[in-house]
Amino acid sequence: LFGLYEDVDLRKKIGEAARCTAEKLLDQDATAGQHLKFIFGRRAVARERRPKRITHVIATLDRGGGERQMAELAARIDRRLFSARVICLTRGGPSADVLDEAGVAYSVLGKKRKADLVCLARLCWEFFLRPPALVHTWLFTSNLYGRLAAALARVRAVVASERSTDPWKSRLHRAADRLLAAVSNVIVANSAAVAESVIKNGVPRRRIVTIPNGIDTARFIPGSARYARFALGLPIEGRFFGFIGRLAFEKRPQVFLAAARRVIERESDVRAVFFGDGPMRAELEVLARDLGGRVVFYGDCPKPELAHRALDCLVLTSAWEGFPNVVLEAMASGRPVVAVSM
Repeated sequence: LFGLYEDVDLRKKIGEAARCTAEKLLDQDATAGQHLKFIFGRRAVARERRPKRITHVIATLDRGGGERQMAELAARIDRRLFSARVICLTRGGPSADVLDEAGVAYSVLGKKRKADLVCLARLCWEFFLRPPALVHTWLFTSNLYGRLAAALARVRAVVASERSTDPWKSRLHRAADRLLAAVSNVIVANSAAVAESVIKNGVPRRRIVTIPNGIDTARFIPGSARYARFALGLPIEGRFFGFIGRLAFEKRPQVFLAAARRVIERESDVRAVFFGDGPMRAELEVLARDLGGRVVFYGDCPKPELAHRALDCLVLTSAWEGFPNVVLEAMASGRPVVAVSM
């Protein structure tokens, strides 16, 4: 971290290499194409008269990595071949902006408790009313409810997405994953590590396909840090390194703050910025009080592309991840990344 701040040329070289990698390997349109190829085959419904209906099931539309990937995929499906619809079990959220812009319909079932049989029944009814050619479920809760409902409604094609290694899962959670793998045609993992964690849980390797996350490389592009800071109302001068994500236990923002303290105490023109909110914010603000205005708690940023451009370096301190979108976005923005792993 100290080396990146002392060497401007090194930061520039890493940023340029990151952008080049993002353009070649991480484009969202390419990711959408991979999903369709593996799910429907190379000649997917080219001869169908009417588009096939794909129904995505997810718990919320919060500002999360899985939620964003689902929304981007639903928005980028070829409308001549497929029609997309999204069912949220619990609530909507800010990721709905992608769906709204693309004209993708979504509905909210209003799940109220962990075991909500009414919500399960409503989901089954949705599948009976509008029979999908494919149900695509995302993250544990939706993988559970969505696959159960699809089995009860006799949906012929079911895809489940695993987005993280999820060390928090209990034996009961993992048993449910193993049982429901039997009604899944394909399980999509977003990284090799996630795929291996699913296999270790007893899911047959033949059911798993690894497709990395994608990002909108036309949206996340290199740009002026000074302009981005001005647009966000941040100080223009100095060197900024930042944390972008939810201020919660699994993201370990306190580790970033500890590293920030060491750099701030050594470098007079350095600031640390937290973009995001969460249950740990109040605790972090207390810990950073003696550092004055050199630690900024910005809160949720409605334009993450500006947040990345405002930084000289992104720091990732998560305890666990699958394939973090924030790193991909920083790469596409031409910013170096320091990632800490356990």
